[in-house]
Amino acid sequence: MKIICFNARGIASRVKWRAIKELVCQEKADMLLVQETKLQDVDNRLCTSIWGDANCEWRFIPASNRAGGILSIWRSGAFHPEEVHGGGGFLGLVGVWENQSERCAIVNVYSPCSIEGKRVLWRELLPWKAGSNVRAWCVARDFNVVRCVEERKGIGLDSAGGRREMVEFNEFIEGMEVVDIPLNGRKYTWYMEGATLSGKGSICTEGKTESVEGELEEMELGSVWQCQREEKELVNLFNELDLRAEDEDLSAAEVRQRQTLLAEFWKISKMNESLLQQKSRTRWIREGDSNSKYFHALVNWRRKTNSIVGLTIDGNWSEDPIRIKKGVKDFFEARF
Repeated sequence: MKIICFNARGIASRVKWRAIKELVCQEKADMLLVQETKLQDVDNRLCTSIWGDANCEWRFIPASNRAGGILSIWRSGAFHPEEVHGGGGFLGLVGVWENQSERCAIVNVYSPCSIEGKRVLWRELLPWKAGSNVRAWCVARDFNVVRCVEERKGIGLDSAGGRREMVEFNEFIEGMEVVDIPLNGRKYTWYMEGATLSGKGSICTEGKTESVEGELEEMELGSVWQCQREEKELVNLFNELDLRAEDEDLSAAEVRQRQTLLAEFWKISKMNESLLQQKSRTRWIREGDSNSKYFHALVNWRRKTNSIVGLTIDGNWSEDPIRIKKGVKDFFEARF
């Protein structure tokens, strides 16, 4: 099986949906573990958009005040969950992979930044692991902590608190009886040189259907290709600076160049997403109202995405129709 672990730092943007979907499709992943969704509600439409199709199942832990949030998605049939465990900063699934007989635990972790929050998380996971009869464990994480000074650059860990945090984290890893898999090809998972990016970009069109259709007719596929080509060029330049920053400090000019590249990347990405959305509407304008195979396919897809597969009732996930109906009834009776 192939598992992708990804800290999204927010997945409300369609640009990130497309980027994650391309990564999942390119790597042919069986499971996607997303941290820091920054969303309190996740629906089937979002999950299928990120995964690339409707052939997926998912579970999530909502964010707290727009902070945190955990989402686990997997290909339908690839993993068969038997238990779901959730806590302050983790989402654990216990089940069986397809063509396998041994049960395993897949734990998706996004740790709080405070040492107190991290200790609470560690104290929740250690007893669960100790009392479980599951032998195979995969803890995919963003623990927001390092094991040694060499794993972090630019922020000092010389204080007693920083050293103590590393010691406790290493003790946690030993207590979980897991192996910390090293990075392959890169030294750090992320890099920030005090840069900030603000502002929003969008392309809006107004007018009657006839005028919109005329404008969309004039759009050429080359516009999308050009945006995608510019995206790749910006990513390559950005990665060159990141690689250099791993071994040496960037100059002031290089820091400004990195900020400019990042801002330009988001501008091009949003423009590309807008072009793709407009082009996707072209066929709907032509055929959406006709009694066509395309129209019925969209209706069936909408009906499937709007269906309620399951609900979290009293802290437990349930897909039993009778229990779901009773849970919905009790919920609205209590409110009204």
